Amino acid sequence: MGKIRQITSTCVRDEAELTQEQIEEIVREEFPGEARLYLEMDDQVLLGRYDRGTWQVRTDGQGIQNAFPWENVQKMIIFDEEQELRLVRRGLHFCGRLRRDEACGSPVYVMDEEQKMWGEGQRADEAWSMLKSSRGASIWVPEVLGRDGGAMGLRVRKYFEFPDATEKRGLVSQIDERLLGFCPWPDNRGCV
Repeated sequence: MGKIRQITSTCVRDEAELTQEQIEEIVREEFPGEARLYLEMDDQVLLGRYDRGTWQVRTDGQGIQNAFPWENVQKMIIFDEEQELRLVRRGLHFCGRLRRDEACGSPVYVMDEEQKMWGEGQRADEAWSMLKSSRGASIWVPEVLGRDGGAMGLRVRKYFEFPDATEKRGLVSQIDERLLGFCPWPDNRGCV
């Protein structure tokens, strides 16, 4: 488990209903380079990559796809080390928030931690690995594992506030969290 520290961050919540085209424009503006992608679909979870206007995902038995069925997306997270765009389906559209850690933001307390993605990794090629669990589940990860494979984790940042005792809201509240990236898992114990 990480240590709690203070950083500056901004969070812009938008209740506007966004279309696919609007989302693609926002992503192009906010993520000019490479970012990671997390999709909760109707029937599966996909991990992928976004790179300068191109979406890349892989599913079982198929190579890299540069598109995915938007009508099946229930939740979408685009993230890199500095920011995360989190969108949730609302009817035919999406709404959500952009969280960015930057110098001109408001002070907030954070803690980074690694969470294990269950399964043993197998390197598929120079850009992707596959995690397979003993129960039969598998997921493609847009990261490269060592030649011998291994386990992987997901780096997560949690955001906290410490209310004044007179506010009667408890001692600490987790107000947000965001994905930072993938990482190799040091061993198979199941904890950091």
